Amino acid sequence: VTEGMKQQSDTPPPTLLTTARLAYDLTATNWDTLNKHNMGNQRAAAGSNTTVVYSKESHVLIERMHACLLIRVVAIVCSRSRTTSFSPWQPLPWFADLSTSTICHTLLSTTRSGEGEWEWPVIMSDKFMNELRDYVAEIVSKYHNVPYHNFEHAYHVFISANKLLDLVLCEYDLPPLPNGTTTIDNDQNKTTTNNETTTKQNESNGTTTTTNESNTPHHKATRSTTPPTTQNGSHKPTPHPKKPFRPTYGIKRDPLIQLAYLFSALVHDVEHTGVSNRQLVLEGDKLAIRYNDQSVAEQHSLAVAFFTIAEPKYSSLRKLLFEYGEDGKSVDSYMRFRSTVIDLVLCTDIASPERVQIVKSKWKEVFGDVKRNHVGWAKSIVHEKEKLDLIAENVKPIAEL
Repeated sequence: VTEGMKQQSDTPPPTLLTTARLAYDLTATNWDTLNKHNMGNQRAAAGSNTTVVYSKESHVLIERMHACLLIRVVAIVCSRSRTTSFSPWQPLPWFADLSTSTICHTLLSTTRSGEGEWEWPVIMSDKFMNELRDYVAEIVSKYHNVPYHNFEHAYHVFISANKLLDLVLCEYDLPPLPNGTTTIDNDQNKTTTNNETTTKQNESNGTTTTTNESNTPHHKATRSTTPPTTQNGSHKPTPHPKKPFRPTYGIKRDPLIQLAYLFSALVHDVEHTGVSNRQLVLEGDKLAIRYNDQSVAEQHSLAVAFFTIAEPKYSSLRKLLFEYGEDGKSVDSYMRFRSTVIDLVLCTDIASPERVQIVKSKWKEVFGDVKRNHVGWAKSIVHEKEKLDLIAENVKPIAEL
């Protein structure tokens, strides 16, 4: 991991389209492919040249998690720029929803009006992106080599959480990206198509690009653009078929909570000793003493995560995520993020009867005895304003569950 961190610190941040391609493939891939081993020839999705199965190379997995987190930050920047006075100083396309699938699909299938490829918003500086990558790598380095609660487990939880979150957020049936999706060859500063590229290994994210001459046209494929355009000059895509309505009680419109969800998956077992909380308590371990015998491992992981992100070297990371804040209220933004992460990680202590009871109580407070029938449930929520108000105040416990 230390070697991987050094490699990454010397590597410039990936382009927006490279990140979007990797994050899209990780998200669009079937569940049974994501965490499998020894499937070097398994591709992410139809028309993709990306291998996304599990890798034993830590820097490969770090780059994948970094890509997924960067897309969540794009959602935050986009949301703030359209609902507050916050400005990203550079236009982003119009996204039909804030799911990773929709954001990446839009970036990969449209172009800026008269300006070519989409680029990172200026506010997402190289310094910010490097700090985020370094933070992920540092958290990874703090996972102990124990039989279960190790980094491999953390990666499996993270990538599965990313997939689950996308299933919740994505409101549209997206068509497959065309085989000829345009990519940028940064080494040679030229545009190529996936079918025209030669075999190339990208060590930073573990993706493999392979030659495919059978369907290569003599002309280069270009990405389509669809009018009309938004106020910032970006194309507003024609909506795809919409999925059935699924209530998420505010989560799908709250990108900060979405980021907190993935962040929690990343840090939830950092520095786990490999010993259960009960055993730590019975042995009088110093961690049990420090945390008063309550959710010992979970509380320690939270402390490590927040002590680490508070270090001076992550100042740009904190500034973009929290100091710009929501409506200029940086304290509210940070505390809401921290509170959500704390609740999410503590909920992983499923061996604690007290914690399980807290979750059950919160569920009952929000939903009461509302029937689980999909149609009846949705109608009862829409027509009961008091229950909607209560749900709005309790988005966090829903995220916990």
